[in-house]
Amino acid sequence: MASLKQENSKLQGSLVLLQGSHDKATHENKLLKRLVTHQHEKQNQAHVELEAARKYKEEAQDAITKMEQMILQLRYHLQTQQTPMTDMGGFHRHSDVY
Repeated sequence: MASLKQENSKLQGSLVLLQGSHDKATHENKLLKRLVTHQHEKQNQAHVELEAARKYKEEAQDAITKMEQMILQLRYHLQTQQTPMTDMGGFHRHSDVY
């Protein structure tokens, strides 16, 4: 009977130790789940920001291309306006004179 009581006491001690380890593992598991969820949210946010930056870059490149084309057109128009035209008498006249 005494040996059974002693064995029961040892098992009770082991149970307490195992319960403590289990509680610690459960707590760590909860923390890890929260961290993974937080990391996933941060990754999604970074993905959204990256997509917004890509879209902004594309829009900026389109705007730059349009502006470059407009500059070329304006240069051509200005150049044709500034180049003197000669009429039959050999006189120079500017294109804005009619």
